[in-house]
Amino acid sequence: MAPIEVATPAPSAAPTPAVFEKPASATIDAPIIEQLPELPAGCEITTLTMLLQFSGMDKTKMQLMAEMPVDQTPIVYNGDGSIKYWGNPNTGFVGDVTRKQRVFGIYHTGIYPLLQHYIPQAEDITDKPFELYEEQVARGIPVMVWTTIDFNVPYKWASWDTPIGPIRTSFAEHAVLLVGYDENHVYVNDPLSGKKQFQVDKNQFIASWEAMGKQGLTYELE
Repeated sequence: MAPIEVATPAPSAAPTPAVFEKPASATIDAPIIEQLPELPAGCEITTLTMLLQFSGMDKTKMQLMAEMPVDQTPIVYNGDGSIKYWGNPNTGFVGDVTRKQRVFGIYHTGIYPLLQHYIPQAEDITDKPFELYEEQVARGIPVMVWTTIDFNVPYKWASWDTPIGPIRTSFAEHAVLLVGYDENHVYVNDPLSGKKQFQVDKNQFIASWEAMGKQGLTYELE
């Protein structure tokens, strides 16, 4: 008796994912929250608060500050007054957010767990092309971005050793909420100035973002 031959069905073609066509410009109406006067060095946690409030979370900057990861490594100075050893912003907030003592800030890996705690679909898009940041805005989702206070590439840098290795950074470090873009500009909610949809030259902003490590946090819609 001849063996029975069972025909294997041809695999069905996977649907082609829709290509997202980014519009030439987009703007999001996200809440503006000022870090002052309570948190003179709290740009990151205040920006995170804006992002969370936009997503629907009922949290204040002071509530979130109490939950923010902190690197409590004491500061050690060199003989010339420069910093020899201190905390690492990739671990937690470094220094005193109220500026009563020396302060630096916190980076994306330090604050990401707090974002993920409240939004499980949080996304760390650090090192991704800035085009993706604009696509997020076009989809209606703001992006927390690390830049500098004046949105320029830092001219002064500082280095010190930390419990997880040396770091080189700038005390001009700042965080804002990216809420818009067009051909020549980006628009940010700036927690320091309190300005909503503040216009910044796009090339200038991207250069400052690159200088500060191309850091960005956002989330995906469910």
